[in-house]
Amino acid sequence: MDVIDTTVSARYHLARLHIDAGRPETALLLSEEALAAALSRHVELSEAAARGARGRALAALGRANEARREWGRAAGIYGGLGSAAAEDMRQLLMSAPAFTGAVTRAWRMRC
Repeated sequence: MDVIDTTVSARYHLARLHIDAGRPETALLLSEEALAAALSRHVELSEAAARGARGRALAALGRANEARREWGRAAGIYGGLGSAAAEDMRQLLMSAPAFTGAVTRAWRMRC
């Protein structure tokens, strides 16, 4: 069974706090650290969570295309694992063109 690695989880939650506090640059760095840790440990669920967080940070920075790419990858991983979080990522993908300052509100609603 695939479980979230605590190192990744801690960085993911810190990234979330930084998004909520309006510090997407810091959130992006934390989510990239989380992604690197997940990839090095080969833990798919952690990778998907880190990619979702990275996408939110990128969206908050106005980098919608990169955000969509991360959410698409996360949706694929979650879908392969049979997780309901795949639908959350798909909904973020659909909302990406209109994604602006509402990232904090969307983050709270989807996490």
